[in-house]
Amino acid sequence: MGRLMLFLFYFFSVYPLISVVQFIVLAMNFKYIEDFNTEHPLKGESIRYKFNFSNESLSINPFIFVRFKYIQSNSIERLNEIVLTLGKNKNFSYEFEIKCPYRGIYTVGIEQMKQYDIFKVISYDYEVWARTFYVYPRIINLDKIGIDNLNNNRVAGLFSGRIFDNTLYHSLKGYQTGESIKNIAWKKFASSGNVYLKTYDATSHPGIDLYLDLRREREADDLILEREDCSVEILVSLVKYFFDLNIPLNVYLSIDDNSNFYWENNYRFTDFYKSTINIYFESEISSYNIFKIIKDSKNNTFNSVIFITHNIDPELIDLMISSDFNEFYYILNQSGISEHEKNKRKVYIDRIKEKKGNIISVNSSGSIKEDLEL
Repeated sequence: MGRLMLFLFYFFSVYPLISVVQFIVLAMNFKYIEDFNTEHPLKGESIRYKFNFSNESLSINPFIFVRFKYIQSNSIERLNEIVLTLGKNKNFSYEFEIKCPYRGIYTVGIEQMKQYDIFKVISYDYEVWARTFYVYPRIINLDKIGIDNLNNNRVAGLFSGRIFDNTLYHSLKGYQTGESIKNIAWKKFASSGNVYLKTYDATSHPGIDLYLDLRREREADDLILEREDCSVEILVSLVKYFFDLNIPLNVYLSIDDNSNFYWENNYRFTDFYKSTINIYFESEISSYNIFKIIKDSKNNTFNSVIFITHNIDPELIDLMISSDFNEFYYILNQSGISEHEKNKRKVYIDRIKEKKGNIISVNSSGSIKEDLEL
């Protein structure tokens, strides 16, 4: 009995020390490698994510717990957790295919990796990392826009334009109290001591205001995400089209100026395009109400207004039909809805066209170019 107790005493005294030493050796000899097949996935493509775990020690590595990052920022989807037991000099390899069907931010990689000893008393957290991928909407190059009034006015130069072009110098005028000093003629001031402002002619190009409807009526699913991406791609395509023509363009996403893009701020198309990754459909305000608020709050100097929406909005329809100047245009995104619902809408759309309403129907993300140019 005494020998047994002595044995147990030494066993429980020495074994924890051996366990700790073994644990340290295993932790130092456990390696992992992650690999991705692309740095810049496009919408609709996939990311091939490979990882390899290896135990380079001469002892069994009992428990390795691995938890992965969420895949997409607006999704609860994640890769399954794994628990590994690796024998001496053994490897474990696996490969995932991460699909990127929608615009957004995808995070792929390991969130936590923890090693335990055989009794799960001691643990060690490895330093891990994940990679973030930005998946942008497609840029669809348009040759024209299928709205006769807009194309005819652009070609004929019938829009006078109200945006002053600082390359079109006209004359000097005396400064009046309260006027902006942005265009002071400094040389004239230095020579005469009087304050004069440079005046410019207005550009002959039409100005365009683009409004994107960011309402979402229910929790996101595949149909909702497909529809929202289609709206963003319509917007991107139109912005690119007008930018290429050097037509003054404002983009309104909300009543918050920080969310909008103003031509007078000299923003570039690439600035706008990169920002689309952060366009979220979470507004409760219709495009019509945003238009009214902005119109009432500032001197809106643009001639034409294009609304991009997935809703049949009677207020927008009335605004478009009642306008005497053909300055309101309506692009209806019908992706993500059934053919039955599209047929019901078609009757209403035809009536709008009969009343000279400037409306274009986009059936899906795959037909954006065809529908906008029709």
